Amino acid sequence: MSSPASAPLAGGNEDIGYRLVAVAVATISIASIIVAIRLYVRVKIVRVVGWDDWLMLFSLVLGIVAAATEIEAVSLGLGRHAYYLTVDQTTGAGEYEAISSAFSIMSLCFGKISICISLLRIIRGAGWRKLKLALYVTIIVVSIVNALVTIMTLVQCHPITKIWNPSIPGSCLNIDVQKDLAYLQGAVSAFTDFELSLLPILVFQSLQMDKRSKVVLSSLMGIGFLTGVTAIMRIVYIEPYARLDDMTYTSINLQIWAA
Repeated sequence: MSSPASAPLAGGNEDIGYRLVAVAVATISIASIIVAIRLYVRVKIVRVVGWDDWLMLFSLVLGIVAAATEIEAVSLGLGRHAYYLTVDQTTGAGEYEAISSAFSIMSLCFGKISICISLLRIIRGAGWRKLKLALYVTIIVVSIVNALVTIMTLVQCHPITKIWNPSIPGSCLNIDVQKDLAYLQGAVSAFTDFELSLLPILVFQSLQMDKRSKVVLSSLMGIGFLTGVTAIMRIVYIEPYARLDDMTYTSINLQIWAA
């Protein structure tokens, strides 16, 4: 996390942390409703619960932890200029922000793996050889890239506490390496979001069901286009985030698009 800026910045003691809180609460609320409906249908109607359902629930739990730690970071000063914060506030906000980032990345990762497994279950026993291969490759790539970025997020500095308290002795990865990893994760995230929006549409159109059901299911899965857009916006805000002297403020837009 940043050291406080040496001079006041434009805008004064502005606090935009509420934006992140609003987005985090809204996102988790919607996700919770969707997962609850899914589990209700699987348990009460279909009466079969698979690995994909448990993974989606696990993804939601990770997302809730990410949202909770984001909100705690905001309460400590995330969203305000570092110049107006105490050292305890900047380090505290930085610690919770780092924890939130790790949980957020893995939440998205397990959510995508769940979708892939769901599609594999739907097309089980059918043809779709190329589609199955694409889904397996997606699971592998998403798992490796997100695990790598999560690990690097937590071990980018030695000791780890230097991530949010740069004043202590130690060393950190070059900021360019950190940005490159963020660009990689963002690019993979955007591509797989769009991929997992298009593939279900192709599958549903081939299934024996009425047109209305196909449209509804395809529309629901097409929501992934929105997450693809948010992944692109995260890439856009990586460069401003790299401003080390005021990261409590400059990182807020990146965190909003990651929420």
